[in-house]
Parts: sequence; structure tokens; C-alpha cells
Amino acid sequence: MLFDLDRIGAGLPVARTIDQLPGLLDRTLVVQAPPGTGKTTLVPPALANHTGGKVLVTAPRRVAVRAAARRLAHLDGSRIGERVG
Repeated sequence: MLFDLDRIGAGLPVARTIDQLPGLLDRTLVVQAPPGTGKTTLVPPALANHTGGKVLVTAPRRVAVRAAARRLAHLDGSRIGERVG
């Protein structure tokens, strides 16, 4: 089951260019943007949709990773542990 990127990315600036992501995956990719643009919220589900697999997201603090997982699960309409987390 694919993530609904339109629903998850609603209002996030990175949503305008997320469709370019798959074409960039054949080389090293660094996503750099200000806070609140959707890097953590939208890029991982877009990658999961493209690869059909799991995506590992890391952050310097455990609390940040857990908050991101809760947010993505909420936006996805799923529970932690079902598809996210």
C-alpha cells in the first residue's frame, strides 16, 4: 500500500518538488532545506513509495525520531507500528 503523498504533504513546501526525487536516486543525494519544509515528513514516504521497501530515518535525538514517526502515522491515518515506527 502506497503512502498518500498529497495528503501527507499538504501545505509543505517540499511537496512542490517531491516528484523529482525518484530521478535523483541514482547518485548521492543531500536534502537541505529550512525547518518545517517537509524533509522528515514527506521525503521518507516518497522514497518508500518509489522503492517499495522500508526507509530508515535517523536523527540526533530519539525524541525527534519518535515525534516524526507519530506525526507521519497521524498524517497517514495509521497507528505507530503499522506502517510507520
